[in-house]
Amino acid sequence: MNSLYQQLSPTQSTVPENIKQMIANFKALSNPQTAAQRMLSENPQLQSLIQAAHGDPERAFRNLAAKMNVNPDEVIGLLR
Repeated sequence: MNSLYQQLSPTQSTVPENIKQMIANFKALSNPQTAAQRMLSENPQLQSLIQAAHGDPERAFRNLAAKMNVNPDEVIGLLR
């Protein structure tokens, strides 16, 4: 989202809807850690992102957020 639009509409979140949906799904689960591990094992794209980040899931997340022009701290704040 462009910064001028954000300034004109400060209440508009910069987190894309698909990420919001994924966050809602995690919150609805009784054990999000197990779900995340299952997603990693079932999704080769996620595995390759983590391998590219030298096995560090947080770095992989932050790299992907940067590619998508999303503030990773905002996403983490939504998860809390």
